[in-house]
Amino acid sequence: MSTCAEITVFRLQEAAAVQVLDRSTELGQSFFDAIQAIQGILGVQKVHYSLSIERPDELWLCVNWESEESCKNKLASEGVKTILQPFLKDKAPSSNHTFHVSPSPYHVLNDPTAPIVEIFRIFFPADTTDADLEAIHAHWKKCSTLAIYSGGIARGAAWGWTKEREVPHPDGEGEPGFHLVVLVTWESLARHLENNDTEGFKESAQIFHDMPRLVGYDMMHINGLLPEA
Repeated sequence: MSTCAEITVFRLQEAAAVQVLDRSTELGQSFFDAIQAIQGILGVQKVHYSLSIERPDELWLCVNWESEESCKNKLASEGVKTILQPFLKDKAPSSNHTFHVSPSPYHVLNDPTAPIVEIFRIFFPADTTDADLEAIHAHWKKCSTLAIYSGGIARGAAWGWTKEREVPHPDGEGEPGFHLVVLVTWESLARHLENNDTEGFKESAQIFHDMPRLVGYDMMHINGLLPEA
């Protein structure tokens, strides 16, 4: 049975981003209480959250459901959305959107030997077909082998497709679409940069850019370990 990840991205006002993970603040305590409530929902296995390292006003919330069936017609993140709504940077869909990823890549999170998690989203059109996917998977298999595994530096990796076909583009301007969501874990940001210097990674670049129906991509990092209480 395939697990499913419910991922929500919030873009927060600067002051709210500073407070949201700080339980000594009213907002931080409210956020933590909402996380505790999520963990009590039937079918929810685990919850992870972090601010983006490159975009510190961007909060990522990942809820791991035990199966695709258990998360059908449910949003575990509704309570958090209600709390954060007044603190969003703007009302654009890219500032508050949820998507589901299957199979869930959650299992690579919370590895104490790999506290940095790269989130690499690859964008395809909403009308991507099964035939397209077959070709995309063949390219991605070659690309991921070279880019992620050949250097022996990455600690772990997992990926899945969004169940939704019209996920908002991160920049708020590109067309909504179908995303391949990749999580790669690293010992440090420096080790990730070291991997980018390997021959395998360099060789993978052309294969990646030749991927059928490719529209674009986005890469950033989050903390792979939950903050201490």
